[in-house]
Amino acid sequence: MNHNAVLKRGIEFHTQGQLDQALADYSQVIDSAVAEDVELMGLALYYRGSVYQRLGEHERLISDMTRIVEYRGEVSAELVAQASAMRGESFAVQGELEAAVSDYTVIIESREGLPTGMLLSALLCRGRIYAEQKRHELAIGELTTVIEQGSEHRLPAHFLAEAYWFRGQAYFAEADYTRAAEDLSIVVSSQWLGTTGQQSAEELLAECRRRLAE
Repeated sequence: MNHNAVLKRGIEFHTQGQLDQALADYSQVIDSAVAEDVELMGLALYYRGSVYQRLGEHERLISDMTRIVEYRGEVSAELVAQASAMRGESFAVQGELEAAVSDYTVIIESREGLPTGMLLSALLCRGRIYAEQKRHELAIGELTTVIEQGSEHRLPAHFLAEAYWFRGQAYFAEADYTRAAEDLSIVVSSQWLGTTGQQSAEELLAECRRRLAE
C-alpha cells in the first residue's frame, strides 16, 4: 500500500467536504503505517482529528491528538505543537480550561524551532483563557506580548484584533477604562470580529466612554 497516496486522497476528500471518505482513508493510514512510518501516521492522526473538530467530536479529537503528543521525539516538534494546539482548543470548548492552558504552555515553552505565528497563537489562546478565568493581569501580560510581537512580525490584522479585543475586556474588568477604550477603538476600527463581535466591541467601548465621562 502506498500510504502517502492514501493520505493525499484523504486530504482531497477532506477539502471537498467528503468527510466519511476522508476518515476512512486517514484511518487506513493510521492502522497500516504505525510500524512503518511514525511521522506519516502522526500526520494522518492530525488530519483525522481536524475532521473530528469539524464534526464536533471532541473526545475523539483529543484521543488522536494525545497519541501524537505521546510520540514526542519520534515525530516533528511542529506536529506535536500543532496537536497540542488542537487538543487545547477542544479542551477549552469543553470547559476544561486548565487542561487547555497546559497544552498551550507546552507549545510556548517548546519555542525552539517553532514558527513565530504558532507561538503567538498559543499565547493568544492562553491569554484568552486567563481572561475567561478572570486572571486579568496574566491575560494582559500575554496579550501585550502578542500585540507587540505580532505587530513586529506583521501577523494578520484579524489576529491582532482578537488580542486587542481580549486585552480590552481585561482592562475593562480591571476598571482601567482609558486603556480599555484605546484597545476597543482599535478593534472597532479594524472590523475584523464579524457582526456579533463588532457589536459587542462597540457596546463595550460606549460603556467605557460613559464611565470615563462620569
